[in-house]
Amino acid sequence: EEVKEDVREVKRFSVQTLNGEVFDVEVLADGTCADVKSQVAKRNDLLQSTLELVLPSGQMLAFDSPVLDIPNDTTFTLVVSRLMDRSSFPPPDFSVQDTKGDTYAAYAESVMLENGGIIGSVVRFIDDRTASYFGLEPGTEAVIEKWSDSSSFIIKGVWVSMNQCEL
Repeated sequence: EEVKEDVREVKRFSVQTLNGEVFDVEVLADGTCADVKSQVAKRNDLLQSTLELVLPSGQMLAFDSPVLDIPNDTTFTLVVSRLMDRSSFPPPDFSVQDTKGDTYAAYAESVMLENGGIIGSVVRFIDDRTASYFGLEPGTEAVIEKWSDSSSFIIKGVWVSMNQCEL
């Protein structure tokens, strides 16, 4: 009886950091840019959402770009965008829902808008006044499901404010 192997085509790419380090990654040929970013993120202990891969032509790869048509041995340039740390801003006032005039709330909203939109962005709940706020514990990361403004949006079915969250 013949045993058939599940052999799937693999694509091999190089990734070069802006400081000149080069390393290789392998992904399935039917994969996407997200698969490459996932490997790069794990290897470099980075968040996948902070990574951009740029082709030699200068074109930035979209998250869902298929890798099938990209030639093997292509070298991507890795660009890492870092968010400003929450501690660079005045401390949040957890007791105030209204974010009007809050510099961090304005910064977070502009970053989300510049990077694909607010709905679907991931925030971390940081309000530590209690062990749990309607089921949200400090450190919980969640996707923004509904947005009214930075003073009022929903994550995991709970209305929160950017005063209680960070990117």
